[in-house]
Amino acid sequence: MINVLKKYYPVCFLIVVILVCSALLMGADKINRTVLESQQDPATVALLQQIFPSATFYRYSVDTGIYTIYDSSRHKIGYAMYGADNGYRSKITVLAGLKDKETIKNIIVISQFEDDAYWERLIKNKFFDQFIELPVEECYSSYSWLPGGVDAVSGSTYSSRGVTNAVRDAILDKLEYLD
Repeated sequence: MINVLKKYYPVCFLIVVILVCSALLMGADKINRTVLESQQDPATVALLQQIFPSATFYRYSVDTGIYTIYDSSRHKIGYAMYGADNGYRSKITVLAGLKDKETIKNIIVISQFEDDAYWERLIKNKFFDQFIELPVEECYSSYSWLPGGVDAVSGSTYSSRGVTNAVRDAILDKLEYLD
């Protein structure tokens, strides 16, 4: 009987060690998830969810100004960053979301004080829809008769360019920091 115990002792010991380690990892994961989710600003999460509906939490890098967005399964679903440029009457600030290094997911205008008539032209002409799934390399002001780029809205050219340049400003300076 003692020989049998000596023979299987290493296997039993290894099984016990694996079970203890698994339990510790599961506990650490639960603690990490709780800490990560408790540090989330609800207003920021709600804003990010306008671009990434499945976003449940984020990590923000103070050094780069980049939000890395995650879903509830802890899968990275994209990035977001702020950018700003001048429009016709005001500075336009946007939050640009990237699906990956090559594709813009969508944008949100955070602040602007453009004339209502000019801004309404952008909305009426669905200007902002051009940024949905737009390749990063095509994020530049263009005209309808030129291939590629973002078409400026006639009568709101300065506002159109301000939004486009704000998006470019947000993305191009930060692409090198994305993993």
